[in-house]
Amino acid sequence: MSLLSQYHFKGRQEQAATDPNPRIAVTAGAGAGKTLTLVARYLHLLEQGYPLRSILAITFTEKGGAGNAHPHPRCHCPPYPR
Repeated sequence: MSLLSQYHFKGRQEQAATDPNPRIAVTAGAGAGKTLTLVARYLHLLEQGYPLRSILAITFTEKGGAGNAHPHPRCHCPPYPR
């Protein structure tokens, strides 16, 4: 039984959650269900066998970013292997 069966999708949410492309962007207005869609997407990828460490989901709000207009220092992380 799929974990997605517990969700009640509206509009194109189910399409976004189950899209076969492993890389997608979800954009929609306030209250459209983006968080629900991303959680369902996360579960779908896990059910499809994607390793937990290979899944990255990033969310932000315009309101939350309003106070962060100044430049941020760069992350001092090891370079990504090419």
